[in-house]
Amino acid sequence: MADTTLLLTKELFDAEEAEDLRALARRLAEDAPEIASPVAHLLKTFDTDLATSAHPADAELAAETFARRLRAAWLTAAGAEAASVYRSPTAREARKIARHHDAFGYERDLQPESLETRCRDFFPAPPADWRQDHILFSSGQAAMTSALLALGQHLANGSLRVMHRGAYFETTSLVRLLPFITQAAFAHSADVVIDEPVCCDGQFHRIDTGRLLASGASPRAVIFDTTLQGRADGVDRYLAALDPGADQIVLRVTSCLKLFEAGLELANAGILSIYQRANTDKKPCEDIRRIRTLTGAGLNLVDVIALEAPFFLDPAHADCYASAVFDHNARLARAVADANKRFALVSHPALTGGEAPYCAFQLPDASTQAYDALEQEIAAETKRRRLVFAHGGSFGFRGHRYEIVNPETGAPPFLRIAMGRRGGWSCDGIIGMMSEIAAR
Repeated sequence: MADTTLLLTKELFDAEEAEDLRALARRLAEDAPEIASPVAHLLKTFDTDLATSAHPADAELAAETFARRLRAAWLTAAGAEAASVYRSPTAREARKIARHHDAFGYERDLQPESLETRCRDFFPAPPADWRQDHILFSSGQAAMTSALLALGQHLANGSLRVMHRGAYFETTSLVRLLPFITQAAFAHSADVVIDEPVCCDGQFHRIDTGRLLASGASPRAVIFDTTLQGRADGVDRYLAALDPGADQIVLRVTSCLKLFEAGLELANAGILSIYQRANTDKKPCEDIRRIRTLTGAGLNLVDVIALEAPFFLDPAHADCYASAVFDHNARLARAVADANKRFALVSHPALTGGEAPYCAFQLPDASTQAYDALEQEIAAETKRRRLVFAHGGSFGFRGHRYEIVNPETGAPPFLRIAMGRRGGWSCDGIIGMMSEIAAR
């Protein structure tokens, strides 16, 4: 019986997930020899835990524990290195930093040039007649704010007509908050269009920015928020479709925390990418970097060191990671949609040929009681089936999460399930469980 159980564990645990974690650990140890010994110990413990797991859920919990301990080891090393110098370093300390990292005179003016250089090879290359620049911030919203401040100065002498086409409530609030912005009702009247090509307010929407070109609208700048899309976001195709005479600035804002950090949440970070015609004399990038310093919106030293993990901004790893997340969520959405007799709405772009890192489900009864009962039902079934399925927010982790969301926009509540990178026992079990719940 014991041999049969171990065989079941080996068959149903995601061996690819285990090997990816081992590879991450080896890369970190090679990059930072000071953690090689503790990482070797973690790897040995991980292999022992996998070999002795009596159930697939035990193996998955061992993987989750290993990932958290590996993250802690890396962040502890980053913290220790950052703690060795002041935030306003002496000349001697600045020279010490410069041996391994981007040096600075005071932390608020830290220019993470080495990480920004990685971005040039991370995102798809723009057409040959476009130039690119990439600026890192402490978050996606810091990047968005700085972009709008700079565009207000460059395009409209401090008065900007902006149209936001998306669902992220913080961007909506930001547009309303900034005093130099007037909300435009139509794209044809906007100086700046902010588009979220994939967005969700309880149901997913897909925004085709290319239709701006077909409609004749010509905003002076377009900002893409591609946080839900991973690396292949279509910005390069949009650039290629622009008329050669169009003098439009194109920007991309993306949060790195979710899909670009191997599910380990190493540091809050946002990337602002700026694309301009090669022959333009406009220089918003210089102003944006100055705004970053003035507003304190940049990365601090410990986050820069943490993000120097070799897999961060590695195109191959990011694509493989995001692909697994997208695939698991697409599988869930299709299975629940096929079985559904319970939800008023099952929403995910895969049902119409797209991708996203989570799924949304709405009940016909939008009451708090109805969603509380659903949440309790999921918790009970998760325990009964022995699945590793965490009650919690956000998305893009290695494991799987669920939560009831009450949008600040006033839209109806919904159940969000964010399937993670890990396949196998719990991934398959959650898909089966939710299909059964949907069929009731």
